[in-house]
Amino acid sequence: MERIADAATGNARDAIGVLGKVARAARENSADIISDEFVKYGIKQIQSEVRKPIDKFSPHYQMLYAIAEEEGEVM
Repeated sequence: MERIADAATGNARDAIGVLGKVARAARENSADIISDEFVKYGIKQIQSEVRKPIDKFSPHYQMLYAIAEEEGEVM
């Protein structure tokens, strides 16, 4: 759960999305427990979904996003 919370960085929708992806992957693999591999998969899926719209940003916003991502959370 801590890994999911860290990946969601305070965004409840992302956390719920990760949990959904993790649960679906575990169910599809008939797993009795949710392993770290399922958690990593869920996080990767959500991160790739979040990144898609960034390509549609203007070049200036893409640059700002890249700087913010490189420096970490911006307050």
